[in-house]
Amino acid sequence: QPLRLGEWVTQRSVIKAITPKEGKNGRLCFVIVEHELLVDGQRRLLEEQTILYREPVTTSGDAVAAPPAPVASDFAASDFAANDFAATCHPTPAMLFRYSALTFNSHRIHYDADFCRQHEGYPDLVVHGPLTATLLLDLFYRQYPGKRITSFSYRGVSPLFNPQPFTVHGTAGGQAWASNASGGLAMSATVEMQTR
Repeated sequence: QPLRLGEWVTQRSVIKAITPKEGKNGRLCFVIVEHELLVDGQRRLLEEQTILYREPVTTSGDAVAAPPAPVASDFAASDFAANDFAATCHPTPAMLFRYSALTFNSHRIHYDADFCRQHEGYPDLVVHGPLTATLLLDLFYRQYPGKRITSFSYRGVSPLFNPQPFTVHGTAGGQAWASNASGGLAMSATVEMQTR
């Protein structure tokens, strides 16, 4: 059953697993968090979120460290070569700041370019993974206005950066993905829908 505007919702979040690993760029830690949204004690939404934490990047002066290597994926961008519909997004600092405000995300990688370069080793502002996922969902919503999205899962594979454009793609079969300006895979997703 969907969430309805005006309902009182309780969110329960539980850390399900913490897994430290060693990567090419240093130590990593994967944290799996389960979020459950309840209305009158009844579950309306269940989300499992995997968060990747990494060691701080060391940079000297204005030098920018290479961004982290893409996360391993079951897919490559070439697996998704034939889309049925797509849209290109041109991120801006204002867009990223607004999404941060909307989602109460105060991480500086989304609004402070100097911080990104000097402390995180990124070339510019980082596009939020959930923003990319939201744009993928919006693509399906606009393509199929008579259908209801019943399930959505996504996996971030590599970061997207301001001001580089990126494209969100979809197929009638429910495959979705985002590709960076070079055509490389940034996110893979699946969407399940049913007629309203």
